Amino acid sequence: MVGFALNRTFVFRSRTGVAASGARFAAAALAAFVLNQAALRAAGLALGGGALAHLGAQLCGVATYSTTLFLLCRLWVFRASLPRAG
Repeated sequence: MVGFALNRTFVFRSRTGVAASGARFAAAALAAFVLNQAALRAAGLALGGGALAHLGAQLCGVATYSTTLFLLCRLWVFRASLPRAG
């Protein structure tokens, strides 16, 4: 809820409806989380065991989640509706 409110108000300065953008934000966060888990798994397998490898996998997961959520918010969740012709 805090992430949604801060993104809507300060990051994207969106005027989209709260209900519509809230549902899209929840879907975007879920998609970002799924990709985060996939990145963690792939990086964990590629890097092997150990504390440093675990840290590297976590960094890959954080980068994946953050980038995915930002792009989805920018392109879909808080996208300003285009004016209708006519």
